[in-house]
Amino acid sequence: MRELISFIFSVIRKTPSTDIVQFIYSFGRVLGETFLPLIIFGTALGVSISIEFILALKVIGGEAISSYFITITVLREIGPMIAGSMVVIRSGTRITAEISSMKDRGILISLEVFPVDSFSYIALPRFWAIVFATVVFLPLSILLCFASAYFLVTYAYGVSSGMFWDGVISAGSTRDIFVGFIKCFIIGLSNATFSVFYGWNAKEGAEGLSEAVKKSINKAVVLGIVINYILSVIFF
Repeated sequence: MRELISFIFSVIRKTPSTDIVQFIYSFGRVLGETFLPLIIFGTALGVSISIEFILALKVIGGEAISSYFITITVLREIGPMIAGSMVVIRSGTRITAEISSMKDRGILISLEVFPVDSFSYIALPRFWAIVFATVVFLPLSILLCFASAYFLVTYAYGVSSGMFWDGVISAGSTRDIFVGFIKCFIIGLSNATFSVFYGWNAKEGAEGLSEAVKKSINKAVVLGIVINYILSVIFF
């Protein structure tokens, strides 16, 4: 716990000295490698949610209002979780392993020979790349869920396009979107902290790398769910 707190203070203190070029490279890489998995997962989850609401509401003949419940679920809960989980699973684990490998091969120490702060050059660019990628992916996650839900509800179950979008407009609000961005930012901070921290403090060898990745993904996913739940209770 002491090491984690020290790491967080180091992030706060050294963020102004983050290497911008490395940040841009890391940010682009996170976006590139997470984009396709997020499209697949977001589309599949939108379809899954729509089917569950349609089948539940069909019992009372309420298929037409399914978009109302889909909108609330996507904006308040599912959208932030898709963005957060995909970034940490796809890129967070890679960054943990990457930093751990650099440490094991002595790259982090060798950087100190030159007038380069390895924390600002290696850790911080990857840290903030995870945070901002999580936020950037929120609109795409929401769009994918709505698009897949729209085609399923309108074409497979015969709900009119107008009724679908009426439900979306009546259920959604700018406040929901704003809270979603807050959730993504905080979840992104959590994901980045665990991904970079465990890579930075990994033990030597393959076993150390494996242990670092396992700890980072386990704690990031669990805390992400907890954060999402707590913020939902606070705001809604």
